[in-house]
Amino acid sequence: MRFKIAILIAILLISLAFSIGFFKGRNAPLNDVKEVEKMIKGLEKTPLFIFHNNFLIALVTLIPFIGIPIHLFVQFNTGYAIGALTSSINLSNLFMIFLLIMNPVFILEYSAYTITLGESINLTTLSIKRAGFKSRLKNSFKILLIATILLFIGALIESYFIAIISSR
Repeated sequence: MRFKIAILIAILLISLAFSIGFFKGRNAPLNDVKEVEKMIKGLEKTPLFIFHNNFLIALVTLIPFIGIPIHLFVQFNTGYAIGALTSSINLSNLFMIFLLIMNPVFILEYSAYTITLGESINLTTLSIKRAGFKSRLKNSFKILLIATILLFIGALIESYFIAIISSR
């Protein structure tokens, strides 16, 4: 499968999984909202911790066959958590998604996730066809390197934003 087609499929799958989670989260029961808030407050917010979590997601995503459903599950849960957290904010769903998409952390992280999911789709397709899988692995390492850089920069910015918000 051509990488461009795999990227388009990845964008569609990520958007679908995230959006379904987001809209379910916007209608989450108050118990779920409180649980998400409690869980997030308990997380470590250092750049290394954020990078580590995001990198593991990207790394697992690259595993043919297994990585795709795991990644979509992560996207659904992320969408659900964000939807639940923003459910008490009186802004339209469309505006909330617009705010997310314009966030530099979102752009960096989701660029990394898109290329790793696209590569996983590619590797899975090549595995099924039994053609070109081994030669594609060199490209997979390049994609992982690019994703690593994007996620590292995203983790630095995200922890900076969290520090600013937490100090208020």
